[in-house]
Amino acid sequence: MFGDWANTLYCLDRKTGKQLWTWQPPRKNNMHYSPAGCWPVAANGCVFFCDPERAMTAIDLNSGRQLWRTYQSKVRESIGLSKDGKRLYAKTMQDSIVCYAADGKAPRELWSTDCGFGYEHARVMLVEKNGIVFATNKDGLVIALDGKTGCLLWKHKIGNTVINTVVPISNRRIVFTTEAGKVGELGDRSCKLGDRS
Repeated sequence: MFGDWANTLYCLDRKTGKQLWTWQPPRKNNMHYSPAGCWPVAANGCVFFCDPERAMTAIDLNSGRQLWRTYQSKVRESIGLSKDGKRLYAKTMQDSIVCYAADGKAPRELWSTDCGFGYEHARVMLVEKNGIVFATNKDGLVIALDGKTGCLLWKHKIGNTVINTVVPISNRRIVFTTEAGKVGELGDRSCKLGDRS
């Protein structure tokens, strides 16, 4: 499953490479709404992704039929999936991380948390480890939230540039890289539960 800058999301057979189906956004004539910058996630027979039109979309994995598309939270190209496949996490373009049910039936928001990061457009995925969701932004911030409740656990500023998708080692240790070429690890001393710095 992948998207391109020609407004198309493709689903290929893993073994043969044969194209199974394609999907295009409502505004097919504008490359800036293409689903190219997001890593789709799959659960419960559905594929989910966010695109620059500030929409989250659910597609039936087998048929390619669009199940729903919502502009409710004004998300962009960042999405993640809980380990149990029940929750979708997404970053909005202004301050918030949101969580939706991943059952594919309808767009159903479970929680929304104002994290205070301001305007945001970095294409980085949200990842979960041991029930903690990690998100990053364009201004060097790493954010950790409780996956079930959305409770903000901590924030830590690394620098002033995009922090790429992080790799959690545990719920309090992550490995990160930045757009400026920095590689590092945040550990217990840097990211303490309840630290809002």
